[in-house]
Amino acid sequence: MKQPCRYPPCPPGDDPDPNDPSFQPPGYGVPMSGSPINLYDSVSLGSSIGSSGSASKLSLTHPNAMPMMLHEVKFLAYSGSVSSAIGGAAISAQFTLGEAPITNGAIPFFMFEKAPYIGAEKLSFGAINSAYMAFRWKFDRPLFVPAGQSLLPTFTNNGLLVNDSFTVKISMAGTTLAKGYRPKKVYYPYISCFSSVPLDMTAASSDVSAESSLANMTDRQIAVTLTSNQADIYSALINIRMFAADGFPIVKQKVRFPNVFSPQDRAWEVNHVLSPLDYYRVYIDTDAPLGGVNAGTYAQAHVALHGFSEVVQ
Repeated sequence: MKQPCRYPPCPPGDDPDPNDPSFQPPGYGVPMSGSPINLYDSVSLGSSIGSSGSASKLSLTHPNAMPMMLHEVKFLAYSGSVSSAIGGAAISAQFTLGEAPITNGAIPFFMFEKAPYIGAEKLSFGAINSAYMAFRWKFDRPLFVPAGQSLLPTFTNNGLLVNDSFTVKISMAGTTLAKGYRPKKVYYPYISCFSSVPLDMTAASSDVSAESSLANMTDRQIAVTLTSNQADIYSALINIRMFAADGFPIVKQKVRFPNVFSPQDRAWEVNHVLSPLDYYRVYIDTDAPLGGVNAGTYAQAHVALHGFSEVVQ
C-alpha cells in the first residue's frame, strides 16, 4: 500500500494530514541554528493593588535547551471586569536575566518603548473582558540568553482601575543558536523609569524624581538611546525640567512635555553614556489654575530612559 507523504513539499494529491500522529516536519525536535522561535506564557493578576505574578521559567526557556538571541517582547493584557479601554500604566513589569539587572524596578507597560502608533495601544470592543492593551519592547541590540536560562518577568497590578483583575499574555521572539555558542560580546537592555505622584490638574502641583528613579543601577556603563514620556491627554499642560546628576542642565527652562518629547511617539532620541550610579533628575509641575479642567482631575507623568550595556565575554 502506498504510504502517504509525511514531509512537505508533497506530490499533488499526497498532502500530509497534520492530525496524523506520524506526521512530523523534517528535523522536528532538533531546531537548526538560525531558526526563529517564539516563547509564550500567561499570568493572572488579582484585583487588589500590588497583586503580582511571575511568568513560568519553563515556558520562557528554549524547549531544546539551546541558546538564543531575543529580539523583542510583546505584551497583551486583558481587563477582567471593565469594558472601558485600559491604559499602559495599569500594569508594570520587572525583568531579570540571571544576575543581570534588565529593569530598574517595575516599569509601566507603555514605557518600554516609544510608540510609533499610539492608537493601537489600548482598545475596547465595549463588552466585559474585551478591553485590552498591547505593547512591544524591541531591544536596541539582540539579547543573548544562554541555554537553560530565560528572561523572566514579574507583573504588578498598579490599582489604577478599582477592583479590576487582569490576564497578561507575554511572548518573546528570537533566534535559536547552535549548542555551545557564546558571543564575544553580550548586550543587555536596560530601562529605568520615574512616575510622578498624581498631579492635581486644577491646582499648582509638582514632583521631583529621586536619584534612583532615572539612574544606572548597574556596575557597567549604559549607552542611553532615548528617553520617553507619557502623561496621557494632559501632557501639553505639564511642565518639565531635567538635569544631570552634577547639575548640568539638560532641559534648563521649564517647558511643556511636547517641547521635549515628540507627541507622535512620546520619545526624545539621544546618544549619551551614563556611568554606574549616574542619574538624571526630573522636575515636574503644573500651572494653576487650568481653565476647562473639571475639579478632581488628576494626571500622572512618566519619564523613562532606555539603553543597553556591553559585556565582553
